[in-house]
Amino acid sequence: GLDIDDRAAQLAAFALLMKARSDDRRLFNDPPKLNVLSLQDSKGLNVDEIATHLASFGFQRAPLKALLGAFEHGKVFGSLIQIPATLVSQLATMTTGVHHALQKGDLYAQQAAKDVLPLIWQALILGQRFDTVVANPPYMGSGFMTATLKSFVESQYPLEKGDLFSCFIRRGEASSASTGLIAFVTMQSWMFLSNYESFRRDFLSANVISNLLHLGNGVMGIAFGTCATTFYQSPIKRFAARYKRVESSEISDDGSANIASAAGFVRDMDHFTHAPGLALAYSLN
Repeated sequence: GLDIDDRAAQLAAFALLMKARSDDRRLFNDPPKLNVLSLQDSKGLNVDEIATHLASFGFQRAPLKALLGAFEHGKVFGSLIQIPATLVSQLATMTTGVHHALQKGDLYAQQAAKDVLPLIWQALILGQRFDTVVANPPYMGSGFMTATLKSFVESQYPLEKGDLFSCFIRRGEASSASTGLIAFVTMQSWMFLSNYESFRRDFLSANVISNLLHLGNGVMGIAFGTCATTFYQSPIKRFAARYKRVESSEISDDGSANIASAAGFVRDMDHFTHAPGLALAYSLN
């Protein structure tokens, strides 16, 4: 997992360790290496200086420049950063070079290796493709974004730029294997609003909804509707997806809901072609 906040990553790692410790009392005899990182910026690192110190360990300036450039605003862009394929192909060589520099390099080479190692590691994670991508992404409308973030979103996610959550749906697609599953809990706005029409048409032309749970106001303890959606990264023709609606009045005192008894609909994508703007009006006949 990746986070832009150092403390959040520490707390997530602690929670994972405690969960594992509850299942294995001997866990701390040989603690596992957790795949939980806090993204780091490359600001302040000089590409020419690092390239000079690591040249004898197989580092080339071009991929090193691409690596530092990708994470110039690492703590602002977070997991929305996409690693170019040309850089991904160089990461294994760079990892080997860093470890050699740490073992055999002089003080300058060792420090340069320590500077770039976190960047290489987070690039390796961001450059992977996963069988399953699951997330509850952050929500932030474009009107609340900083100038730096807004400019990045507009250039990298032009169809999804209205909100961070829709950018993360697209990023989840890029992180998913060609036959993978993508599951997100997001605001409901992308299902209906006209400013998400281009996103709907483009995303649903390459992916198909498997299941969608439409949650009314207050169901998740927040004052707006949300949806939990699972996608297949494949445009399966005539695939019949299940849609269900759950209202706050259906939530029991212990916070649970009988989803199996909730009102359900089975629809394929052809059903929505008759709706204005390809709105996901699943309850309309």
